Amino acid sequence: MTTTSPAAREAPQQIDHPVPPSVQSYSFPQHPDTDFPPLTNDALLQSAQNNTDPLSLSRPPPIWIMRQAGRYLPEFQAVRKEHSFFTVCRTPELACEVTLQPIRRFEGLLDASIIFSDILVVPQAMGMEVQMLGGVGPHFPHPLQSPDDAQKRILDRETDVFEELKYVYAAITKTRHGLEGKVPLIGFCAGPWTLFGYMVEGGGSRTWEKAKAWAYKTPENAKAILQRIAEVSAEYLVGQVQAGAQVRYPRFPPLKVVTNSSFDSSFKSSTPMPTASPLTVSTPSSSPTSA
Repeated sequence: MTTTSPAAREAPQQIDHPVPPSVQSYSFPQHPDTDFPPLTNDALLQSAQNNTDPLSLSRPPPIWIMRQAGRYLPEFQAVRKEHSFFTVCRTPELACEVTLQPIRRFEGLLDASIIFSDILVVPQAMGMEVQMLGGVGPHFPHPLQSPDDAQKRILDRETDVFEELKYVYAAITKTRHGLEGKVPLIGFCAGPWTLFGYMVEGGGSRTWEKAKAWAYKTPENAKAILQRIAEVSAEYLVGQVQAGAQVRYPRFPPLKVVTNSSFDSSFKSSTPMPTASPLTVSTPSSSPTSA
């Protein structure tokens, strides 16, 4: 569940600044095979791509840590003292910096980095306001109220995923360069039901009572909303790959690697978008050895 760090809870409420103007000129790398530094530690990609038992590798099993970037690190807390949570997410230079912090601090001990962002950037991209309140966590001032409300605000609205979320793509591309090939970069998003729950409940919940009631009382409407969230999330994940993410993590196992050729045929084809069931993790690699 998305929560704020202890340091953030103690600080006064901060202002969420908009995406910097410099992001407007961002475009995906044209040659992902050669635009980034060669990868020197591909243990995670080997394990994921080949379904290799991590214990059978010729080195210790690859590791990365949930919430690896942020929270506990004093250097992250220093950044958060000056910038709101979503300002860090929306500013590629800041997101890159906090993503690289644990890689610098634990040099040689981690086998992957994970981009600093949040699962709730997807509802934001779909037109919903999300605040990160100190001592509370994520808060939707105007959650979805009814099927008619969802129809007007979500289902009848077109979402330009690239325009709305290219600040994340810019952060991914910048971070790939900043990593200098030391470890691969993981991108991520949430599953549709998780996001639907937040959008209906207005924040985190122990029971998700409103979301469950919505799905029970109006299953077709709930299915349509979940489908729309799944479509936006799928396009968002494809964009993360194009921006440079080497592993995509929709918070559901198992890992699955997608090489450049299979990525082109699978995700750039005219095949239908996935349904609202949990999305599969996909991990592209620039090449088998230098992704």
